[in-house]
Amino acid sequence: MTHNIHSWLLSGAVWISLSATAAEPLSLDEALDGFESEPELIEDELESLLDGFDEESEALTAEDAPQGDDEHAASIFGSLRGHWVNGASWGFAHTAPTQNRPDYREISRLSSKLWLELEAPLNRGWKLHADGYLRRDFAYQLQGSPQYPQAVLDRYQQDEELGELWLSGSLHPDLDLKLGRQIVVWGQSDYLRVNDTLNPLDMREPGLGEMETLRRPLGMLRGDYYQGPWSITLLAIPEQRPNLTAPCGGEFSATGPRSEVECAALAMGEQFPEDGSAEMEWGLSAMGRFSGWDLSLYGARINHDIPYQDLSSNQLRYARLNQLGAALSIADGSWLWKGELGWFDGLDYTQRKGLSRLDLLAGGEYRGFDEMALSLELLHRRIGGYQSGLSAAPDYLQQQSWQAALAIQQDLYNDTLHLKGVAVRSGSSFNEGGYSRFSAEYELDDHWSATTGGIWYHTAATPPDWGANDRLFFELRQDF
Repeated sequence: MTHNIHSWLLSGAVWISLSATAAEPLSLDEALDGFESEPELIEDELESLLDGFDEESEALTAEDAPQGDDEHAASIFGSLRGHWVNGASWGFAHTAPTQNRPDYREISRLSSKLWLELEAPLNRGWKLHADGYLRRDFAYQLQGSPQYPQAVLDRYQQDEELGELWLSGSLHPDLDLKLGRQIVVWGQSDYLRVNDTLNPLDMREPGLGEMETLRRPLGMLRGDYYQGPWSITLLAIPEQRPNLTAPCGGEFSATGPRSEVECAALAMGEQFPEDGSAEMEWGLSAMGRFSGWDLSLYGARINHDIPYQDLSSNQLRYARLNQLGAALSIADGSWLWKGELGWFDGLDYTQRKGLSRLDLLAGGEYRGFDEMALSLELLHRRIGGYQSGLSAAPDYLQQQSWQAALAIQQDLYNDTLHLKGVAVRSGSSFNEGGYSRFSAEYELDDHWSATTGGIWYHTAATPPDWGANDRLFFELRQDF
């Protein structure tokens, strides 16, 4: 089924591209429009051949055009860019494992990742975008692969992914269309999720990445209609992808590090929503931009990205939810105030089905300091139809819970050194875990940067408890 969805998306993209190109027969002069130039005195034939690709070409907008001297490789075929990241982390809080369980002490990551992005301008203002990555983690081989459950090796040792793949353009001055794998962000929060529910997350190493790097794209059809200060967006999402979480045996799994035999005993089936019309997700949003403030309204029919255990079948299942929400941001001098509201109906848990939840978020960001930003977000969740039995295993659910995020950023040395600290705490009394992360990134030149830091996880009274996963990390990145 997944293959069929991907084929449908690709076919649609090709059809739209051909339609955009063939909507009207083009003369030779029209076809070459945008590639004309007014060359200076030509000294050789090679320069003459390259004339049509100067910076006055209409084939690339200012947004699409290459930035810097050689940052992008650009041509009529588009622009290619990417980065290569080599990273390592050192776990210093784990104790020696019991017999036959994996050992996550000391080197926990030694990885190399190549990420590429291609953007190609097409005829009549249409654009094609594609990105993806290849990654290999050598820590498991170094530490001895046989000690790790196979599910851990499959998820962490090596992976590759075709990320976003979409075709976008305008069908009308007031109507845009985007078809393919893409990311859609709802809400105003930077660290806590309320309405940002459409794209699943990569949660294999919680807290180590920024939110914008964790979202997983989904195949969808997006239409945007513009009317005055408002933009109306309709989404049809046939592709289904789960959150990418730590498997049994991993250091971030809910059950903690375990052996292959222990994981086999705990294994259960999973009934994940299938690609296609029956499980298709839908979304509708309206966003208004006004002088000094923005307002967004959301409505969606989605599949919950957190499963529950069905005791009758011993399977993990995913509930079908209705979502209504709103987000508001107000700029006031050096302050940016943020608020979100989200209501979810149809939540299923092991002990009780069909519950609802109301989420309320308030936050603020201050940038009145010299090259410094301070941000605070506070989220309150309340379960409707709650029963006391939900607080026990396997749900561990409280009727009311809180989540808070505090972030501080400081730029130094002509914006080449970036310091950042983030602290997140959760629970009814902020005692259900969280993390504190500090990082320092230094830009060595226009292409190279180095980042180092550490993350400390706070012990939780209920699963998942990541309190023993504290680590130091280092990354060296090359952009090209």
